[in-house]
Amino acid sequence: MQSVGVLTDAHVLLGIRIFLGVLLAVTGILKLLGLRQFVQIVADYRLLPKVMVRPVAGVLPRLEVLVGVTMMFGFVPPWPSAAAACLFALFGAAIMTNLLRGRREISCGCLLFGTESRLKWTLVFRNASLAAVALASTGGVFLRSNVLYSTAGATVRLPIWDTVATALVSLGVLAGCWMMSAIRDTLRPTRHG
Repeated sequence: MQSVGVLTDAHVLLGIRIFLGVLLAVTGILKLLGLRQFVQIVADYRLLPKVMVRPVAGVLPRLEVLVGVTMMFGFVPPWPSAAAACLFALFGAAIMTNLLRGRREISCGCLLFGTESRLKWTLVFRNASLAAVALASTGGVFLRSNVLYSTAGATVRLPIWDTVATALVSLGVLAGCWMMSAIRDTLRPTRHG
């Protein structure tokens, strides 16, 4: 393992997996809690035949929760990370398709960061970045709880306090992203029309 001071590859991988896992699980849960609204968001994208909108809107949040939980706890590596990369790529492609069609005034569906977010190219970049990070976390070293498995079969155990500290830092970064989004939405002038 490479290390810089006390920070190792194991810490980075654990942080990435917890960050992405919580992000997916929470957004999936929020979509399930507001399923009616999410069905409308999926319909607004106009990418599916009408008969497929409701089933896809019902399955997608459950898939996000499943992938998120399996990423957080390191089950069946590297599949959750690969699935997360596919989900982020799918979201980015859906947004890009609508932007190319000139359709910017629909909700992005990013419920964790507010429902008022409209489509913009920064969302395509954000999803592409998240997909790249998730994809990068599939190679070489795989995580299972606080035990790291390498493809060579060797294991490296993080001490429990390192695991807890890494998890807290990841959750703090996610909370900071959410707070920045909430502050931005609060300060944004409302449209009257």
